[in-house]
Amino acid sequence: MGGWYDGCSGWIQTFDRLLTYSFTKPFMEPNKVTMYAKSGSTLSYDDVTNLNVGFVDGWAYDEFCLARYTDIAGSSLRQDQIIHIASSDRLVEALNTGEVDVIFVSALAQYDTALMRITPSDFQNKCLKGGNSVMTRHNNRDFVNWWNDAFDRLVQRGRYDEICKTLSERHGHIQGRDYTELCIGY
Repeated sequence: MGGWYDGCSGWIQTFDRLLTYSFTKPFMEPNKVTMYAKSGSTLSYDDVTNLNVGFVDGWAYDEFCLARYTDIAGSSLRQDQIIHIASSDRLVEALNTGEVDVIFVSALAQYDTALMRITPSDFQNKCLKGGNSVMTRHNNRDFVNWWNDAFDRLVQRGRYDEICKTLSERHGHIQGRDYTELCIGY
């Protein structure tokens, strides 16, 4: 990019990105990661041995992240168990038709309404280092320091809390997480 940008707002802190970029403090909580099965399934999240696992192509919730869960039997998948699918809708379809046995994804409302979550509600997110932040070049420390200082003042003066608590009022027509799930500290 030739050094012509200061930052990209709203990018989550993935372990791969941290190798190349710096990040500000997160201004949003990371999404939860979860595993879903077809409604009525008896499959358990703690053993994916010989199961075909579906992933949304290009997301951080991938086979490399699943392999970090050493407490899940079979979490280091064979290549023939890994199924990448281009969209969330298509992933739900693949699960319901038996193309995949389970899906490993970001917890989204569209999955909760169509599928059965098989991971516990407190399932740890090992896919992300942090939530939505501003991603920037490694050599842009002045920007990171400026942003973090400004964000800290926003929090200390109560404005961040005001913004968070009015999310439903301002954006409640948009389906998704509420402020207690989105904002830091709730």
